[in-house]
Amino acid sequence: MFLEMSRVDGIDLSEAGKECRKPGGVKHNSGGECNKCIDIAKSNAKHFIQTILLPELAKLRSNKTELDGFVLPPA
Repeated sequence: MFLEMSRVDGIDLSEAGKECRKPGGVKHNSGGECNKCIDIAKSNAKHFIQTILLPELAKLRSNKTELDGFVLPPA
C-alpha cells in the first residue's frame, strides 16, 4: 500500500498575508502583511485538514502486517 500525493497550484500558507487581494486582483491594504487574510487562510487550512483530509486518511486500511522485507528509508 502506498499514498500518492501531488502538489497543487497556489501559494504557501506562510505567504497568504503578502498575496491577499480583493476580487479582481486589487490589493486591499496599503502595504506589508495583512493579518486578517493570514487568520482567514489559517482558519481555512485548519478546517480543510480537520474535515476533509484527516477523515479521508483515517479510512485507509490494510490487511498486511509486515513489510515483506521492503524498507524505505527517510530522505
